[in-house]
Amino acid sequence: MKKKAKRNNAANQPCSIFEDRQEAGRALAERLLHYRGDQRVLLVALSPGGVIVGKEIALSLGVPMVMFRSRKLPIPGNPRLFFGAMTEAGEICLLSDVISRYEIPDHYIQETITSKKEEILQRRRRFRKTSLGFDLGAGE
Repeated sequence: MKKKAKRNNAANQPCSIFEDRQEAGRALAERLLHYRGDQRVLLVALSPGGVIVGKEIALSLGVPMVMFRSRKLPIPGNPRLFFGAMTEAGEICLLSDVISRYEIPDHYIQETITSKKEEILQRRRRFRKTSLGFDLGAGE
């Protein structure tokens, strides 16, 4: 199951030690078996990638899982940088120093927040349809 970390020669970055996130979840679940069936355990999976890992753990341990969703608020023209984040509940954290440094206009901030709210709602609907019996949503 576990593989040696290799180096990606092109970027000298470590490659994954697991085939995929499902395998990683099963490996982590093996280390958490002492929590199997414990009714005090609630697994919180961070979306998007943590849901795949979390599902494997929750299934293995027989514990409920909820998903915590947040979305990054990207800088115009550079989606890898962000000026804040928003949770599924609508809580927003803005990085004022980044907003100032990149001179991000207020209208862009508002448009991005509106867009991310809709994205969160769409993802919530989609994941709830495939929840496999787990409560993957908050507050509905």
